[in-house]
Amino acid sequence: MTAKEMAAQREGQMVKDQMLAIMGKNADKNFVQRILNPTTYAGIEIPNAKGAPQGTVSTHLMMSGEIDGGKGIAYPSIFYDVATNSLYQPKDPYKEAKARGEIITFDKPADAQCFAKNYKTALGAGENLAGPIQ
Repeated sequence: MTAKEMAAQREGQMVKDQMLAIMGKNADKNFVQRILNPTTYAGIEIPNAKGAPQGTVSTHLMMSGEIDGGKGIAYPSIFYDVATNSLYQPKDPYKEAKARGEIITFDKPADAQCFAKNYKTALGAGENLAGPIQ
């Protein structure tokens, strides 16, 4: 293995460790529980989900953005309804996430975007590592 490959592997592990730590600190959030325990929840099909083949079922779909003061946020666009024991996708996911407290705040928007893109890597579901959160 070359030095460059070893550095990339170390960086990848750092990102995985960070994702798991962030999820651990936010384990009280329902969307984090769905990330960590996807088989506990029945998924829903998201038509035209970016990068997902038709017929793909999701238990969460992450988004990121920036809030006042330059902080970054990551939040789901799929939510769990306890009354119906089902998932749904609201018209305004940010508004829903804010009302339900389903937001993780980061120091920078790039860090929120990194989390939203790479959270699955911590669980071995994908390897689209964008670099460690600063």
